[in-house]
Amino acid sequence: LNKVKPDVVLTYTIKPNVYGGLACRLLNIPYIANITGLGTSIENGGIMQRITLSLYKIGLKKSSCVFFQNKTNHDFFINNKVLKGRTRTIPGSGVNLNEHQFEEYPSDGKRLDFLFIGRIMQAKGINELFRAAQKIKKKYPKVYFHLVGGTEEDYKEEIDELEKQEVIIYHGQQEDVHSFIKKSNATILPSHHEGLANVLLESAATG
Repeated sequence: LNKVKPDVVLTYTIKPNVYGGLACRLLNIPYIANITGLGTSIENGGIMQRITLSLYKIGLKKSSCVFFQNKTNHDFFINNKVLKGRTRTIPGSGVNLNEHQFEEYPSDGKRLDFLFIGRIMQAKGINELFRAAQKIKKKYPKVYFHLVGGTEEDYKEEIDELEKQEVIIYHGQQEDVHSFIKKSNATILPSHHEGLANVLLESAATG
């Protein structure tokens, strides 16, 4: 911020919103924050929720405006007295339609490929996905479950075991997700608290 000396700063996701907001306050730079979702630290409640909301109060205190991508998150912040200033609810962040252009639907009638893109963690519904994949794979051996994303929690042993059983195909973290989307019949996201996530928008744009 010192080097670039911006006229205004737009931050999004929790750490940039909190730390960026603090830095902008110290440097007297106008800033706008974008709340893309509550995140697990708030969703899970308890002491982590209280700490996170306290940090948000400090980080967003002098913001020119705070954007929310859904009314539920907006109401939660207002009801918990995190914000006093200007707020707006906006219709999401959108996706890059040059990177995610329409693709012909895979038409191999012999197999069905499902795709999960996201961090491998409980809040993304990964436990439910694993159980569903095990049940479906027993009944329909030509159904394949592909997972793309880094592991946030201790799932390595379970992933290794499910790969050995040929229940899932784990691709790890990838820079280019479009190449996986265009080969899939459906994207699945059993997340506990996300709505219309970017992954689903990218998949819809791809067809």
